[in-house]
Amino acid sequence: MQSKYEKLIYIPRTLLLGVAQVMLQPSVFVGAVFFIGLLINSVPLALCGLLGCFFGSIMGYLPGMIEDERTQGLYGFNGVLLGIALAYFYEVDWMILAAIVIGGCCTTFVMRGMLYLKLTPLTFPFIVVTWIFMWILGLIGVDRSPSLLEATNTISVPIALTFGYGQVMFQENILTGILFLFALTWRDRTQGTHTFVAVLLGIAVGIIFGFPKALINLGLYGYNGVLCAIVFAGTKKSDWIWSIAAILFSILITRVIHVSEFDPHTFPFVLSSWVFLYLRKHINLGFSK
Repeated sequence: MQSKYEKLIYIPRTLLLGVAQVMLQPSVFVGAVFFIGLLINSVPLALCGLLGCFFGSIMGYLPGMIEDERTQGLYGFNGVLLGIALAYFYEVDWMILAAIVIGGCCTTFVMRGMLYLKLTPLTFPFIVVTWIFMWILGLIGVDRSPSLLEATNTISVPIALTFGYGQVMFQENILTGILFLFALTWRDRTQGTHTFVAVLLGIAVGIIFGFPKALINLGLYGYNGVLCAIVFAGTKKSDWIWSIAAILFSILITRVIHVSEFDPHTFPFVLSSWVFLYLRKHINLGFSK
């Protein structure tokens, strides 16, 4: 039996874990820091993310759902991303709020189905549901918010570095990115180191191959690498090889999707992780340390 106090904190705890699990962090503290970072950048985006998380988590009470998966925030984090994404790309009104509620619920069904099939969902439920909802919104004539992207002739490494973390959740704020980096490093220094390298690689590759400077500054070649780095982070030489390979591949996929004028979201991260998790399982690099 849960005490009254435990019941009182149960929902906020699950929601914060949902926010933290966006970056694969099973930590209430990390979720709280992430959410503070979201609020600093944009209260509407933060609340829309929380709305998606809430309805995604609520679906975890339906028959056939697994309680441990719900309480770990695994039914909420894709809803967080969907809620923020729709609020980021569209002006928030009753239709977008309805889409966040319905979409948040849908991500949970996709997540449970993939877990049932013993697949590795990562953020794929968010990607597929968001793509579908954005396609539907386009069909019914809902206009996207105008892009604030501005051309630039210079690259600001501090901005690109912090935005590389923030863009995991569509955040374009230096302090938000710093908080994300702090929370990751506080919980796991190894992950913090790998993600820092990931963002630097995104900036370096972008400069070397002449990617649009505005996109580099926005951190758009770093955030998928951040997520890849978290998946493959470790202290062995082989961990670094797999991590860097996955990061570089995610940058390539991101660039290809940008050239195609499509919204990559976190698909480069998911595809890269699937590919290199498979390769790591079947290839022994021969490093013991």
